[in-house]
Amino acid sequence: LYFLLLTFQLYLVFPPLMRWLTAHPRSHRPLVLAAFAFQLAFTGAIHYRWDPPVLGIWLTHAGSWLPSYVLYIVGGLVAALHFDAVTGWVRTHGRLIAVALVASVALAEVSYVCDLRYLGFSPIHAGGVFQPTVTIEAVTSTLALYALGLWVIDRVADRGRRFLERSADASFGVYLAHPLLVGGILDLAAVTGLDAAVGRLPGGAVEALAVFALVPFVYAVTFTVITRIRRTPASLWLTGRRAPHPARADLTAATASPPVV
Repeated sequence: LYFLLLTFQLYLVFPPLMRWLTAHPRSHRPLVLAAFAFQLAFTGAIHYRWDPPVLGIWLTHAGSWLPSYVLYIVGGLVAALHFDAVTGWVRTHGRLIAVALVASVALAEVSYVCDLRYLGFSPIHAGGVFQPTVTIEAVTSTLALYALGLWVIDRVADRGRRFLERSADASFGVYLAHPLLVGGILDLAAVTGLDAAVGRLPGGAVEALAVFALVPFVYAVTFTVITRIRRTPASLWLTGRRAPHPARADLTAATASPPVV
């Protein structure tokens, strides 16, 4: 539950940081560039095992501290403050974003192979989250997903748009709930001996079973449960969102126009 600790830390800094960014619009671009440079240096120090006195404590326990994610916090806030401009840029630079995504994935693969062959890293360490190539890949993949979302929303029919809206509304609850279902399935498999039977399957079959059976099942079940919970008084406690007021929801559904993105 490290993300809860990060969320509480973000609650503390969000109001003053947002006020400062709003009051200093000219600082946004250099601040984002500085945050990007810091993120590269910080993840590089972790990945390549720089262990200085005192600071090394942070570097070896980076996952639960908000300063470890400076680029994503600053970048997200600045993008929100310039939402229309960012959206317009993404709409008109789809090919550039696609090329950048492919290049970043290729760079990550090259880095992984070099870590294994020339630096002697274990596969787990070579594939770690805190490394410069993942920082670059996170930026390009975020832009690519947003570009894909804009492309879809421009072409999807009303029924498809409503499904996407329901999915987005339930997404945080699904994120919270799916580990519980996965843990229950794994415990049941251990009790019934199913895990041993699955372990005897030929290579690749376990991964295929997880991707094509377990993952769709988990998401389907949690999505169904969360969308039901969203209509109950327990919605805030279990999904992180207040249940929509029936009258307000009916009015919104009757007067809603296509979302502006």
